[in-house]
Formats: sequence, C-alpha cells, structure tokens
Amino acid sequence: MRIEQILCPTDFSAYSRTAINLALSLARPFNSRVHLVHALPVSFEDGSAGHPTVQTQIEAEKKHALQLLEDIPVDNADCVRAVLDGMPAEEIIEYAQRNSIDLIVMATHGRTGLTRFLMGSFAEEVLRQAPCPVLTVKTTSRNRRPRPFNRPVNRS
Repeated sequence: MRIEQILCPTDFSAYSRTAINLALSLARPFNSRVHLVHALPVSFEDGSAGHPTVQTQIEAEKKHALQLLEDIPVDNADCVRAVLDGMPAEEIIEYAQRNSIDLIVMATHGRTGLTRFLMGSFAEEVLRQAPCPVLTVKTTSRNRRPRPFNRPVNRS
C-alpha cells in the first residue's frame, strides 16, 4: 500500500496534537504529503450570509485559522494547510475525495453515552463516509494531556 496523501483535520485542541504528530510520523517513511485542515462550521439560517459585517468576520476567522495552521511545526514535512467552510465531517470527506487522499488521521475526543448521543460523533461520520481508510487516535491516560505545540517533548 502506497500512502502519498495523508489528511489530518484539526480543531486546534490538545486531542488534535496527538493525531498531527502521528500523521507526521507516518508521512516520513513514505515521503507523503500531509494536509492539515480546519473546517469552520459556518451556518446562516437567518439569511445574514451576504451582510458585509458577517463576511468581514468570516474572513477574519479564516485568516486566524490559517495562521494557527501555519504555526503548527511540521519538521520540514511536505505540508498543505487549508481552511474549509462548512460542516466539518462533510468538508473533510469532500476534501479527501477532491485531493485523492490515501489515509485520514484524526483525533477522537472519546465521548461516550449521553454526551456522544447529544453531540454526535464527527469522527464516526467521517469513518462511515470517507473514501479511504481512517485512523482514529483516541486520547488515553498516556496521552490525555498532550503538551501544547510550542513546547518540546522531553523524552528522557
């Protein structure tokens, strides 16, 4: 199996950091390109989408999200960064199809029971509909509180 394109969606949470690190680790031996993406769930049920103030705010949020993506260290990996508009699961699936993604690596918050029922599972929706294999990274007691991106990990 050849893995040339790896997609790693992020919500900039501590949970995502573990998935990004794994995606980068998988990319190295395959010389894969990593696609770091963030989806802005923009909804305009009230019809305000065309309002200039709303458009300005959306553009500011996109710019901020892109800057956060740019700030993620990738250790010289071949990396594409993108901000997507829309419902995250749908956007991730469409992005994977458009860009011939071979593998999706994503974090799951590990919600169970009532919380999962009420909030749904973004990861589960991607798993069901993705056009390629999906590797989910569940937060465990070992990696429950990953360090922020800007702190080096002491391995000694």
